Amino acid sequence: MSQFVFDTDASPIITVERVGGDLRLSGWEQNQFHAESTDDDPLHAEQRNGGVFLAADADCTVHVPQRSTLKIAQVGGDAKIKHLEGGIEIKFVGGDLVLRQIGPTTIERVGGDLNAKKIAGPLVATAGGDASARGVSGDVTLKAGADLYLRDVSGSVKANAGSDAVLSTPLAPDKVYEVRAGSDLLCRVPPGTSATFTVKAGSDISVDALGAKIEGSPRQRTVTFGEGRAQVSLNAGSDVSLTMAVSDPESMAEFGAGIGIEYGPMAAEFASEIGAQIEAQMADLEKDIREKLAKIDLQFGEHSGIDAEKIARRTREAAERATEAPRHKAEAIRRKAEAKIEAVERRAERMADRAERQAGHANHTGHGDRARRKTGAFTFKFDAGRASFAPPPVAAVSDEERMAVLKMLEQGKITVGEAEKLLAALEGEIK
Repeated sequence: MSQFVFDTDASPIITVERVGGDLRLSGWEQNQFHAESTDDDPLHAEQRNGGVFLAADADCTVHVPQRSTLKIAQVGGDAKIKHLEGGIEIKFVGGDLVLRQIGPTTIERVGGDLNAKKIAGPLVATAGGDASARGVSGDVTLKAGADLYLRDVSGSVKANAGSDAVLSTPLAPDKVYEVRAGSDLLCRVPPGTSATFTVKAGSDISVDALGAKIEGSPRQRTVTFGEGRAQVSLNAGSDVSLTMAVSDPESMAEFGAGIGIEYGPMAAEFASEIGAQIEAQMADLEKDIREKLAKIDLQFGEHSGIDAEKIARRTREAAERATEAPRHKAEAIRRKAEAKIEAVERRAERMADRAERQAGHANHTGHGDRARRKTGAFTFKFDAGRASFAPPPVAAVSDEERMAVLKMLEQGKITVGEAEKLLAALEGEIK
């Protein structure tokens, strides 16, 4: 395992010239740069021109002062960056990129998915896959090759999605919001909004919000709320939906409308949070072991016969092997969610049609209750602790319940394995 440690000032410039594998970089309170590789592949770091430069052939983990300015030229695999107050400039990440609690950020290209949360300043980025940004305190300029999910942005928005898009944010009177989507577009309008919407759609435009003044044709409309002070432009290749946002953004009442659009990005964020929890647990474990080994070394010195670094490395390797299965399961849930975005809407339509036919049949036969039952379905029992499922007979499950499973997973009320079983049950995969 290669390792480099440098003392720095409180706000150094960190330049990552190349990482061949995955990069995990986080800020800490120490005025120190610390980098290490996860195996025997070469890792090189040096101080020059008042900054620190890093290059790695494979995976590496880096800790830098929280106020550092970060410049990344290339990461071949995935990257996760968190707890940095300085600005961030990224030219290329080949895989997925996760950002948590960072400063102003500019990203030229992410090959996979982008998941950003709690950005103190503007965010400018282009992602080849899905893009999700939440809690941004500046302007957002974002382009996604697939789905786009924007929530709680305090600045203006200019965004483009290759597929579906969701905009769920307060609409400030002095800001401009422009969102384009290749397929469906959903916008949640907070209560008391003063905004003028210019809406264009390749298919239908639906407005399900109180106090809206609607003008224009079915595929091109102007929708005004209040005095119409904020300017919002929405353009979609398929449907556009305007709906009122509830006061509690976490409410399950929001999961009904636009479920096909939000299902994938939300599942991706939940899977990312699971990975973050695993990483935090591993870091705590390694820190505890290092502290205990240091005490032994102080007590017995070189005569202890203990190689602290070797033990710490083997412990970390064992922990990584132990957590490999949960990581794969979390990723499997994310992939499964993304693959079923369109299937969810089609299934909901079929269920609605079937329910109508069954209700009509029940009116003629007098067996309404039995007609509404579905053999082989599972039912959920929700309580303050965990969730369980019981065998049939029960009423047919809804898409809201499917989203509830993912929500419980995020909140830690159920394990990854239990979530997989519940999702499998909803799709009829448990034999």
